[in-house]
Amino acid sequence: MSRKPAKLATTHVALFTTTEPFGAAIATGVDAETAYALAHSFACVAVALDDRLPEGRLARLKSVALTPNTEALSLPEIEVDVIEALTELAVQQGHIKRPPDRAAGGDQAGAAADVAESENAAGATREAKETASAVPEADGTAILSDAAAGDLWARIAVGHVVLAPDYNDGAFCGFWLAQVRAMRGDVLTLEWTGEYADQPSFERHLSALGLMHPGCGVQQ
Repeated sequence: MSRKPAKLATTHVALFTTTEPFGAAIATGVDAETAYALAHSFACVAVALDDRLPEGRLARLKSVALTPNTEALSLPEIEVDVIEALTELAVQQGHIKRPPDRAAGGDQAGAAADVAESENAAGATREAKETASAVPEADGTAILSDAAAGDLWARIAVGHVVLAPDYNDGAFCGFWLAQVRAMRGDVLTLEWTGEYADQPSFERHLSALGLMHPGCGVQQ
């Protein structure tokens, strides 16, 4: 869990939420890879900005300064038409599926919220939702399905010790023991344990966490 100085962004990446009140901003202070990792941690969508985003909407995007150690993310509120434009970019870049038209008049932002909430989870979690059982991978590992997992993650509560992912300049560097200190829906406030207990608390989405067998006997 080494910490390195953040790199300057070489690609402009916007982060946006898919539930009301809608928020969006251009990530600054980190490279694109780190921005995508942070988006996953805070359960929002990251998208690379290009000339397909109309200038009038691009001009309304504010900037938010980030570091690899960002503990909380608050995106400025923004109009629905900007969210719709960002959603279309995310669809074109393959980050989420194209939202279906809902009511007459096409509530695209609302539809995007429905789709992105389920489609922007971590790769392993997304594959688990599409798998009926634990299917072996080529390297001998397996993906745990919803049917096998049951309600284990839904039972996570304040005080529980879980396995949380850590990132170094956007690169995944393993799961580490962390204790749940607070919960806000599916966003959990965590603190590292053991020799890293003096580091600041941080947030992770429920879908990003791992669990340990109760008989493992790991000491905090």
